[in-house]
Amino acid sequence: MSRALAAPLEDDDLLLGDALHRSNQAHLATRAARHHNSEDLPRRTAPAEPGQPGTVTVAEHAGREVRIDVLAVSGGVQLAGPGAESAARHLAMAIAGAAQRLRPAPPSVRLVVPQATLNRLLPGAGEFTPAWRVTETAAEALETAEHALLEHARHEQHLDTEPLAHGMPALHVLLVDGADQDPVRLQALAARATPGQLAVVTLGPIRASGHRLTVAADGTATGSLAALPRGTMFLLAPEAASEILDTLHAAHGRQPAPPESGDEPEEPEPAPAPTPSCESPSTRTANAEPGGAAPTRTVHIRLFGGFRIFVDGRECTLADTRKGETREFIALLAAHRDGLRGEEIAEKMQLADDPDEAKGEIENLRRAARRVFRGATGKKEVAFVALRGQVHRLDPQYISTDVAAFTDALKQATSADSPYARAEALQHATDVYAGPLCDGADYLWAHGLRTALHRRALDALMLLAEHTAQHSADPEPALALLNRAADLDPENERVYRRIIQLQLALGRDDAAHRTLGLLTERLAGIDAEPEPATLALLHESRQPGHRVPGRGQAVRR
Repeated sequence: MSRALAAPLEDDDLLLGDALHRSNQAHLATRAARHHNSEDLPRRTAPAEPGQPGTVTVAEHAGREVRIDVLAVSGGVQLAGPGAESAARHLAMAIAGAAQRLRPAPPSVRLVVPQATLNRLLPGAGEFTPAWRVTETAAEALETAEHALLEHARHEQHLDTEPLAHGMPALHVLLVDGADQDPVRLQALAARATPGQLAVVTLGPIRASGHRLTVAADGTATGSLAALPRGTMFLLAPEAASEILDTLHAAHGRQPAPPESGDEPEEPEPAPAPTPSCESPSTRTANAEPGGAAPTRTVHIRLFGGFRIFVDGRECTLADTRKGETREFIALLAAHRDGLRGEEIAEKMQLADDPDEAKGEIENLRRAARRVFRGATGKKEVAFVALRGQVHRLDPQYISTDVAAFTDALKQATSADSPYARAEALQHATDVYAGPLCDGADYLWAHGLRTALHRRALDALMLLAEHTAQHSADPEPALALLNRAADLDPENERVYRRIIQLQLALGRDDAAHRTLGLLTERLAGIDAEPEPATLALLHESRQPGHRVPGRGQAVRR
């Protein structure tokens, strides 16, 4: 799994947490006069001592910052009023910023939010920080919060399987829109909210009881929260949030490349290139496939299982006179999120040996790719393929890829602070992986990368299966994951051996023999046979009193 990790970022990304802290202090200074008697001279209230790295503050009261635990109250907190969304936007960014100050350690506070809610508050944000868990649906967000409570329960019972970075699991903050929720389930979850473990924050009207906090346009908060009788919520406007998002993207190696003098405007074309055709929404719904949440950026490129481009959720077909080379050029950049130098592109795509001629070919490919994206999106002013110095790169502000989502999920799994968080990241990675990289295309540069990503997907499935076997009373989900791994790599004997172990542990000897038969048949296709260690599993199972042990308690019956 460590093979999937990117190089560590520089320490200067920690400046984001300091910037947020200074922003909060400036906000306190502008409102300090409120907390003095009328006869007092106006003066700035002395700020509180700075909190520990990773501390998240959401409001001020009596000239002091109020920490996020004020929202972790039984019954949950409902934000309403004209400043509610600005307060929620600040909450999300404050959690992300606090996590930056703790790196490389995992965050001590995590946000759980549905994709639709995040898109409304922070368009284009996506799940790029380990402090955020962005779910496809609100129901999945509730399930994630429930798992967080289970993590804390296991910790209190001293059942942790691994030491935790902060001595206890992270505080999870569930942020959802209240209008479309299951009120009974949401109310039951909110009733279990407690400081240090879970905070439930809803936006808009809900049908469940809880603490209502009305936030005015200037941040003034009134409501039934005893810890915040009349304070001021920190607010974050969309424009300011966009600037902070740019800083966060840069901290994670995704800063949009500014145009260089060499990235000159393109000359007018004699005739417009054909516009890529896109499926209608009904066709897209009928042909929906796994791959995680809908992309938040305008263009999403899928390479797993074959090359596909989606614009605003609709699949589009390349229609360019050089679509074969253009498709490969786009796929090459999509597989290398940090971009490639011109000579690297020429070598990988086997362009002309002459440097000047190769440079001209790359310029033509770049223009063709831009025509594809511009024709599909209608965004004529956007470059889409950024050129910074000699590095060509797909602009991450407008384009997302499944390869980046997959590698990000694996990275989150390695840095997770609990088994359940690791399992969630592994689940996301396995959902995104839909098949071999650029399946069906014979790109020479893709062979090695295809194998490496395939191996990591298999590792993720095996790790997720082990977690499921250990933490689920039902063995079927673990077996289903292992069978999926066997389909992914039909000749991988390690996978079949683990399936046989679980089947024998459950007393399913006939199933174990069928699994061995399937392995034998598949290995025969490559002129191989099962190893003696695999055959020994079934031989030992026939001995009286012998039971093949499983690794997880779920299979011990």
